[in-house]
Amino acid sequence: MEVLLPESLFQFFGLNLISGEPQIMPTEIEQMIYGFVSSHFGLSSASLSGETSFKEDLEADSLDIVEMTIRVEEAFGVTIDDDEVVNLETISDVIALIEKSKSGMPSAEAVQEGA
Repeated sequence: MEVLLPESLFQFFGLNLISGEPQIMPTEIEQMIYGFVSSHFGLSSASLSGETSFKEDLEADSLDIVEMTIRVEEAFGVTIDDDEVVNLETISDVIALIEKSKSGMPSAEAVQEGA
């Protein structure tokens, strides 16, 4: 039988070791993003992949991108800079940005501004 140490208990319950707040695991992020995209564009999640392009495959216009950005920001409690939105071409790009934001890593733009 494995004995769970206090930090293991936090990880077991998906809690951040520093703040004790629940962490959203990458698979949950993926599921939510796929759900947002499929709902917004009226498609099945099964028809989407990480390489699905917003502009080429989904024919998203600027309003679609703004609506999706707002929905993602509200759902995950993050702020996506306009410079970052321009670089979001695929579903994988959005997932990577959210994972990075939730991990507390600075964006590439923030690193460049600080240099």
